[in-house]
Amino acid sequence: MVRMNSNRIEVSIILPTYNEVENIESMIHEIEDVCTNFSHEVIVVDDNSPDGTYKKVEALREKYPSLVLIRRFHERGLSSAVVRGMEDAEGKFFIVLDADGQHDPSVIPKIYESLKSFEIVVASRQKNRKGYGKFSLFRKLLSKVGNFLTTKILKINVNDPMSGYFGIRRNEFEKISEEMNPRGFKILLEILFRSRTKNITEINYEFKTRKFGKTKLNFIVVLDFMISILEIYFYPKLSADFLRYGIIGVSGIFVNLTVQFIANNIFSFNAKTAYFSLSISVILGFIFSVTSNFMLNNIWTFQQKKFKFGKDWFMALSRFALVAILGLLIQISVWMLVLGELKLYLSGVNFQLLNLSSNLIGILASTTSNYFLSKRFAWRISL
Repeated sequence: MVRMNSNRIEVSIILPTYNEVENIESMIHEIEDVCTNFSHEVIVVDDNSPDGTYKKVEALREKYPSLVLIRRFHERGLSSAVVRGMEDAEGKFFIVLDADGQHDPSVIPKIYESLKSFEIVVASRQKNRKGYGKFSLFRKLLSKVGNFLTTKILKINVNDPMSGYFGIRRNEFEKISEEMNPRGFKILLEILFRSRTKNITEINYEFKTRKFGKTKLNFIVVLDFMISILEIYFYPKLSADFLRYGIIGVSGIFVNLTVQFIANNIFSFNAKTAYFSLSISVILGFIFSVTSNFMLNNIWTFQQKKFKFGKDWFMALSRFALVAILGLLIQISVWMLVLGELKLYLSGVNFQLLNLSSNLIGILASTTSNYFLSKRFAWRISL
C-alpha cells in the first residue's frame, strides 16, 4: 500500500472489491467528482480479484493521487475488508460504500456533513418508498425480514441496519475495533451492535441497479446472514464457523444414510454375504459423507483457507478423513462412558431415552473435537 498524497486527510472513503473490474473505474470517477470540497482518500481493499480489479485501480493511481490500493492475498470477505480499510485509513471520518455502482456517490458529501454532528450516519433505503429502486420483490422482502430480525434480536433501532452504505467517526470505530469479529457482508450490523451509540442519523437515498457483473447475493449469503446475527449476539461464546461446521455435519448424516440405502439395494443379500454387503454399504456411506463434508467445509466454513483442487486439496481431504475417524472413535467412547454412568445412576429411566441422550452427548463431543482439529490440522497450509 502506497499513498501518493500525504497531506492531512479529512475523509477516508473505503471501497471493498471483488471482481468489480467493469464498475470500479466509473465508481472512482464519480467519487472524485463529488469530493472536491474536502481532503479525502479513496481506499480500495481488493481480495485479489481474479478479474484483475486491482490492476485497474493501480492504473488509475497516477490520475488520482488520493487513490490507495490494499490488495489482500489470503483474506476474504466484505466485512473484514472494510475493517482492514478503516485500520489503514488516515481520515478523521470513514465512509463505506460498495463498488458495484448501486450506492450513489452523490450522497457522500451529505454523509460527511452529518458526521460532524453524529457518530454514525446510515444511508437508508427504508425512509422512502423508492429507496430500494428496482429491487425484485424477493430482494425487498429479504431485506425487510432481515431488518425485522436485527431489530428484534440485536435491538438495533435503525430503519436500514442492513445498509452497506454508511459513515462513522474514527474515534467511534477505535472504541469498538478490538471487540469486532468481522465476518460475512453486513458490517454495519456489528458496528451498530458493538457501538450502542444513540448519536446516529439516517440519510435517504435510492439504491441503484447494478450495471455490470453479478450480484453476490445467493442462498449461502442469506444463510450466512442468519448465522451472523447469532454470532454477533453471542460472540465470543459462539462461533459462526462452528455453526457452519455443525450444519454441514448434519447434511453429512443424510448423505451417509442415502448412500447406505442405495448400496443396500444394489448389493444382493443372502445368509452368506449379508454381513459383507452391509459392511460395504457402511464404508461407502462413510466415504461419501466425509468427502461431501470436506467439500462443503472447504467452500463455506473455511473459505478463507480454501484449497484449490489438486495435490493440496487431496492432502487436506486425507487429513479431514483422519479427523473424521478420530471423531467417530470419540463419539463411541463418550457414548459408552455416559450410557454406563446414566444406567448406574438412573436405572429406573427408559433405556432408549438414556441411549439417545448418551449418543447425543457423544455427537456433541465429537463435533466439537472435529471442528477444532479440522481448523488446526485439516485446513493447515501444506508444507
